[in-house]
Amino acid sequence: MKGNNFSLCQDVGVSFTSEACALIYLVDGSTTDTFTDLTKDYTLPVFYDDSRHGPSYMAEAHDVIANSAYTCTEDCTEIYDINGFRITQAADGLVKVTRVDNKCLIRTSPGNGTMGPPGIHCTASLGKTSHLFVR
Repeated sequence: MKGNNFSLCQDVGVSFTSEACALIYLVDGSTTDTFTDLTKDYTLPVFYDDSRHGPSYMAEAHDVIANSAYTCTEDCTEIYDINGFRITQAADGLVKVTRVDNKCLIRTSPGNGTMGPPGIHCTASLGKTSHLFVR
């Protein structure tokens, strides 16, 4: 396996590590797990499943971009209108994603880390370990 290493552990078993994955595994006589090919990218089916992508959709993607709009107001609010959605970001960092009917779908604020709508849980921080976790 390219980028992977193994070494014999004295009187214990074989230790596998990988440069491409967060993996450290010790195999000894009591190991019942089996190894799979870790070189396969399992994320592609997740992101591409039921998506419209590839050369046959270039014209449609171009139309979406051509019909998109960007505005920046006097109070520094940025507004993006893209394919029936409006994304606004206020100067304080508040971001809202709405439909054309102005019904709010998602909102998030770096000041307090809140996010909506109900059913979406989010934590965020701009501290030493900046993060945004969404569940």
